[in-house]
Amino acid sequence: MACGPSDEFTGRWESAENGQASGSVLNGYLEIVVGQYGNDASGVLRVYDDPFLKFPSAQCPCMYLVDGKIRGTTVTFVLNFEHCTAMVADHTHEGEKTSYVLSLDSLSDFSAAGRILDANANELQIFDLDRIEYEDELIDEVERTCVMGSQQGNP
Repeated sequence: MACGPSDEFTGRWESAENGQASGSVLNGYLEIVVGQYGNDASGVLRVYDDPFLKFPSAQCPCMYLVDGKIRGTTVTFVLNFEHCTAMVADHTHEGEKTSYVLSLDSLSDFSAAGRILDANANELQIFDLDRIEYEDELIDEVERTCVMGSQQGNP
């Protein structure tokens, strides 16, 4: 197990050129910032309505990726909908928040296949990602947090 950042998933990932994510959980252009330490990882996922101007989605501007675990060439996270109030109602059943898992499968140093799974491991959505920033040092502190207007939050 490593003590410092690993490069398998560390960096900034964005929706691949072939388009935006669309499905039952997330819709829009995705940006995922991942920090990996040994077999653990955490991150922030942002959803943009426009990939060029990067206007945050009103439905879900960002969410934390928590409890990241790496097994081989796959990292899985639990999606935290705390900052996605417009989506929480859509993903609540009988008063309890629905649990979703984001899974990233490394295809190469610069591409990954993303999947969103429900609590029963049913695949709800798939999408492709390209790594835009490879080095952990190039990702600043603001990119590691969910910024909501004048508020900032940490997982």
